[in-house]
Amino acid sequence: MAYFPFKALTFDCFGTLIDWRRGQEIALKNLPSLAEVDLDFAAVDAARLEVEVRMQASSWRTYADILAESIQEAVESVHKVFVPRAECKQFAASQAEWPAFEDSAPALAALAAPYRLGLLSNCDATTLETCARDTLNLRNPLMVSSEKVQSYKPGRRHWEAAVHSLYCQPEEVLHISAYRTYDLDPAHQFGFPVAWVQRDNEQQPEGLPLAFVATDMIDLAKQLLD
Repeated sequence: MAYFPFKALTFDCFGTLIDWRRGQEIALKNLPSLAEVDLDFAAVDAARLEVEVRMQASSWRTYADILAESIQEAVESVHKVFVPRAECKQFAASQAEWPAFEDSAPALAALAAPYRLGLLSNCDATTLETCARDTLNLRNPLMVSSEKVQSYKPGRRHWEAAVHSLYCQPEEVLHISAYRTYDLDPAHQFGFPVAWVQRDNEQQPEGLPLAFVATDMIDLAKQLLD
């Protein structure tokens, strides 16, 4: 009989499974206000993340609102272009259509046989449900959205909700992410074993105990299933 070391696997969704930067860049290029702009996406992305972190540190609000307001402020800061509210909302709504990394869906399909899977995300509930079903082809995963817990990672509520719903102890659940600050550090502090998957230009975390290190999701699936 095969031995599987964990009862469940939880994942950061956007950035680890969903290619959030590619999705955002596509969405921005579709906005009429930016049609004639030579978009510096890297600068806009960095500026938007700074605004997002600031907004998430205050009272809870929907992630759609945060996306809309942060992109408006970031584009105006970088390109001195005002993006109308309607277009900002269009950008926020596009999150449900951002593409997955090519390796995500096949790896999740292989892992879903022996493991219970969960998605822990700072997005809104409906967006997470749509991505799980339509983009990642998952059926009945555990889904913990910011809307569900009225909090944003790296706060503890996502991990508290996960162990409560999975009826597991933290040490029985492996949390997987490409990002240290929002996911790996808080998950480790809560007692989850953690695995790092390389995405974009992120560097492997130093000084953090990692149960697995993987070049992509296919590599991680092979390690977990061997």
